[in-house]
Parts: sequence; structure tokens; C-alpha cells
Amino acid sequence: MKNSVKGLSLNRADLGKFFGVALTTVDAWVREGCPYVKRAKGKGQQWEFDSAAVAEWLQDRAVTNKVGDIANIDIDEAKKRKMAAEASIAEINLRKLQGELVEFTEIEKAGIDSYSACRARLLNISPKVADRLTLISDAIEIKAILDREIYQALEELGHYEVAEDDGEQETE
Repeated sequence: MKNSVKGLSLNRADLGKFFGVALTTVDAWVREGCPYVKRAKGKGQQWEFDSAAVAEWLQDRAVTNKVGDIANIDIDEAKKRKMAAEASIAEINLRKLQGELVEFTEIEKAGIDSYSACRARLLNISPKVADRLTLISDAIEIKAILDREIYQALEELGHYEVAEDDGEQETE
């Protein structure tokens, strides 16, 4: 079931946390056909899942379960289901307009953007302090400089936001 990763690349435990389910549920999903990027082949090996592919699979599965066997319902039942579906869609659209709901892709993009900013900021620490560290031989002082830079980076990332208008990142 190899595919290119469109969402976040998650191991089994992270996938469970991402969707708020237990590992046993993730295992059941795999048995039921949940897509994966890489299967663990032995102890110490990690599964790899694409969050977007799993979300799509879960959505398709929910639709299939909800629709059920439509061929066996009468016209009145079909009309009731249609009205209920239209009402649900209208409620979802209203909640979006009121700012109570956001698209999954927006949350996923914000997560990816935050991760990218964190990665870039932390990778920037070495070049920033390398010259200073070459002049210091005291391990405690080196640790203090590195700790200060790491805490400063994390503090900046604590104020990280994704701008709503054009997707540009901002810090407060």
C-alpha cells in the first residue's frame, strides 16, 4: 500500500494521538484496510502512515457506513434522509461562517507550517553560536549558551501564528 505522503508522516502511536484513538483502534483500522506508507516488519520497526490518506479513508468509510443499503429503503425514507443530510450540511456551513469549524486541511497546514518554523529556528542555533563556542572550553558555559538559544527559540515559537489572509507566518 505504498503511496506518496500528502499529509503528516506518523507512526502508529502518533496516528492514534492524532485521531484521538487507542492503539488497538489503529490496529483494527489496519486490519480493515487502513492505508499505510510503510508496514513494520519486526520488533523495533515503525509503521508509517500518511495522515491525509488515513483521514480520507476514515471519511470514505464513514460515508459507506452511513449510507448503508439504500436499495432497500422506500421513497419516504429516502426523502427524510435527503432532508436530514441537507440540514446537516446547512448546519456545518453555518458553523464554518460563525468560525466554529475549520477545514481539516487548514489545521494540517498550520501544523506543517509550525513544524517547519520550529525546525528552521532550531537548525539556525548552530551557525548562530558556533563562533562563540569555539572560544569557550568550559562545558557549563557552553551548555548555558546552548540552553539560552534553545529557550529563546522555543519562546519565539510559542508566539508563532499562521496569518489568515495569505498563509504567511507571523510572530507576535
